[in-house]
Amino acid sequence: MIRRRLTIRFAVQLAVAGSLLAILAIIIIIWMLARFKDIDFNRNFAPMGISKLIEESKIDSKGLIADPVLLQRLREDGGWLQSLDAQGNVIQSFNAPDDLPDRYVPGQLIDYWIGGEPFPYKLGLWIQEKEGHLYTLLYGARSPTEDLLVRLIDDGELNNQSLSFSESTLSLLTQRKAWVQVLGRGGEQIAAWRKPADAPGSYTVQELAMRSLNQAVYGTVMDSRYDKRTGLTWVIQYPMENSEIRTLPMLNIQPEVQVMIIGIAAFLCSSLLVFFFLSAWYARRFGTPILHILGSIERLGSGDYTDSAPMNERGDGRKGKRPRSRGYRVFSEVIESVDNLTIALRNGRDAVEQTELHREEWIAGVTHDLKTPLSSVQGYAHMLAAEKYSWSEEEMRKFAAIILEKTNYMDKLIDDLGLTYRLRNGDIPVVFEQKDIGILLTDCVSRAAEHPAYDPSRVRCTVPAVPIVMAVHQPWLERIIENIVANSLNHNPPGTTMHIELSGGSPQEEVRIDFTDNGQGMDGQTMGRLFERYYRGLNTDSETEGSGLGMAVTKELVQAMGGRIEVHSRPGQGTVVSLIWDR
Repeated sequence: MIRRRLTIRFAVQLAVAGSLLAILAIIIIIWMLARFKDIDFNRNFAPMGISKLIEESKIDSKGLIADPVLLQRLREDGGWLQSLDAQGNVIQSFNAPDDLPDRYVPGQLIDYWIGGEPFPYKLGLWIQEKEGHLYTLLYGARSPTEDLLVRLIDDGELNNQSLSFSESTLSLLTQRKAWVQVLGRGGEQIAAWRKPADAPGSYTVQELAMRSLNQAVYGTVMDSRYDKRTGLTWVIQYPMENSEIRTLPMLNIQPEVQVMIIGIAAFLCSSLLVFFFLSAWYARRFGTPILHILGSIERLGSGDYTDSAPMNERGDGRKGKRPRSRGYRVFSEVIESVDNLTIALRNGRDAVEQTELHREEWIAGVTHDLKTPLSSVQGYAHMLAAEKYSWSEEEMRKFAAIILEKTNYMDKLIDDLGLTYRLRNGDIPVVFEQKDIGILLTDCVSRAAEHPAYDPSRVRCTVPAVPIVMAVHQPWLERIIENIVANSLNHNPPGTTMHIELSGGSPQEEVRIDFTDNGQGMDGQTMGRLFERYYRGLNTDSETEGSGLGMAVTKELVQAMGGRIEVHSRPGQGTVVSLIWDR
């Protein structure tokens, strides 16, 4: 059971941990995709920004109303937008310069777009449908270095590997803290002006493209223009201002790579946190109960049988064990077994101590009662052996009668001791016979009442008219009745009467023999020890006859015949001893 519970518990918890990690991975992937989109969006507002602008815009009676966040991105990108109708008329303008026309002739717009006719801006044309309407957006952007590059090409003089410019051009370059390079057809540097020492001396096609696109990674603004007349490429670069740096360079790594590194690091850190939490949770949930169990076993090994969870006042005011935490429920069978073992060992230890105490008391009592008649026998033997005395025949007969009485008492005591042990071990083979219990009970009570020490009127017996037949061993039943009658009449004040009643008889009823007296009764301690061997409820100096084993023998005999014995008594209210056989 515990193996199945642990298997299910671990499987569920690992599934939960795996699901949590999967959710974290999905969240991180979504974040990474969003960052990739932002990076691409920041690099080129067109076409992504324009498509997004159309998708997220709201339409009203005036046409297309743009998202203010996207328009802010448009201004940061340095571009503009115009919304055109089917005839080329401008419906709306966003961040548009003053030199843009209010209407575009269709053929002229196509020439502007494909470069057939000069236009001061790089154009992008998007035609997109939304909610059944066809929208035409014209996007334009002007590079901040485009005019400067044109001026550099027109004004610059190439002299071997050096460049020279006019004063006005030098002033513009100095304001921007820019440097200029002239590249040949293979990308090698032919000439340079104020090039930093760490700037490349040549560029491949890929490197030139990457530096133009990923300016934030390198921290510089870079622009280039190819001069058809000379076949040379002019490159201008200058440091980015803080406002222009959207992504700080990190070890010269591409923004996409940075996002991937951050995402992977976030997933690893999240996984470590999840596993750390699970480890701490497992240690608390499973380690604490295991340590509790090991501590309990260690205490048992050292002989400490105290409860592992002691009885205390609970929150509701009732007595009981405090409820254990949920972690202990997994090992409930083990803990319960350890607790049961603790209780069994403690009860065994208490039983051994109690048995040892009773054994010492019992040995002391038996020794005392054996010594008492033995002392009498020894004394009369010394008297008979003394040469200085001459005893008459009558005196010697008297001495012999006393010695015989004492030896008979000792013989009965020894027989009772042997009988109790043989009954306890089931070492007495007997034959049970069907007998009329009413007749046996009447005869036994009559013989017991004829004892010289009893008044026959003190004992009364009642049996039903219908015979009650039951399988019994007659000598044992007679011994049981004699012992109970003798115990009641010997240990109660003179004048105590006893009523013996037999009841039952039908196949469904139990057979009962109730011995009821009106004597002094017994307290709880006396009733608890009534059937102990050699316990008479009196001290050993009492002159009451009997071996002190009568009630112990009685209980063993009743149980050997398949019945049970019950006692009910209170001080001053008499005693009821019941023999019960279930049918």
